[in-house]
Amino acid sequence: MGLQPSPAPEREPPHWQIDHACSGDGPGIVRVQKEAWLATYPDPAVGLTREDIEAIKLDGSEKVERWEAELAEQSEGKRIWVVRAAEGIIGFCVAEKTQDVHELRAIYVLPEWHGNSVGAGLMAQALEWLGHDREVVVWVFTHNKRAIDFYQRRGFEITDHTYWLDVNGKRIPDVKMVKPRTAPHS
Repeated sequence: MGLQPSPAPEREPPHWQIDHACSGDGPGIVRVQKEAWLATYPDPAVGLTREDIEAIKLDGSEKVERWEAELAEQSEGKRIWVVRAAEGIIGFCVAEKTQDVHELRAIYVLPEWHGNSVGAGLMAQALEWLGHDREVVVWVFTHNKRAIDFYQRRGFEITDHTYWLDVNGKRIPDVKMVKPRTAPHS
């Protein structure tokens, strides 16, 4: 009688939780933003290097102070969420409602957490808050195919509106994506 392979041990899913961002979350947000930018945006095809990202100083006390001010200024029209895990903040999202537009301003997740539904959880939280009565806009660097695919899988469509951002003297195209409203007009 041969040996039977033992079943693979069940892997426990990673534990994380989405919370409203609050005072003191600035350092974690800064860390996530910098690591996500360094892992995502350098691309020789657009001339953007790791050094360009480092040069725009995404970290440091000034950035932390800026984020802490943003956290203090949350209102009925602006929300910031963070994702907490045992090691601290692993992702964040910023969404804003104005008279003119409902916008997803940022979703960033630490690269080692990609594939664990962290971004999808943040997206669901933001879309629930933004509502379905108006279109939702997000701007994405055109060379960020992973993000474009992520948004398209969730109903966003690429438009023909492009804005050129300056990143350390390099002009990088940012494309507007729109998720059409899904609630009927009343």
